Amino acid sequence: MMAVVDARNGKVHSPPLSGTGTGLYVPMDPMSGRNIDSHRNSTLMTLRNACKTGRTECGVYYFNFQHGQCKLIQRDLVDLTKQ
Repeated sequence: MMAVVDARNGKVHSPPLSGTGTGLYVPMDPMSGRNIDSHRNSTLMTLRNACKTGRTECGVYYFNFQHGQCKLIQRDLVDLTKQ
């Protein structure tokens, strides 16, 4: 489970790509390092090792959080068939 909280006003927002069939899976293994990066003074959120529902389209996702929404700005996918 994940939520995005606006540090300025405390409002809680839905995570990036949330919804039926569109959600992202981000492993939270403490041995793998940080998989979610965000900074208080930035609107950028980076999700590493993230996979769309069904474990397809895995890689690094970059989102810009503005006006209460996370907008996908870039994704760098990994070809899992070559691993």
